[in-house]
Amino acid sequence: MGAVATTTFREHRSASHDYHMAWWSLLGFVLSGAAAYLVADILANAYGYTGITDDEAPAWLVWAAGYPAALVFILPALFTTWYARRAMREGRRQALVPLIVAWGICVVFVLQNTVAFLID
Repeated sequence: MGAVATTTFREHRSASHDYHMAWWSLLGFVLSGAAAYLVADILANAYGYTGITDDEAPAWLVWAAGYPAALVFILPALFTTWYARRAMREGRRQALVPLIVAWGICVVFVLQNTVAFLID
């Protein structure tokens, strides 16, 4: 019986660790947001424009610089997904919450930037 209790304790401890790491990985959006902005700005400068917000920037530039920037921005959601799925596999169903929060942030970011582009 001691071996079963020890195994259960380790599984619970591992699930809790993964659950907490899923929440902590959301802090990565702070860095990835700044990195996404830098990627978009660097790519716009590489194409010869002062930035995506430049009024003379063509639509292809917004997609050419915005798409890689969006990929950079969603990186923390991939880490959150990794940890949340591990925690859920180990019995911690509450890990679905940080998973939904992470992908919700990504969807809002992409929609916000798409709508801003379409309105201008």
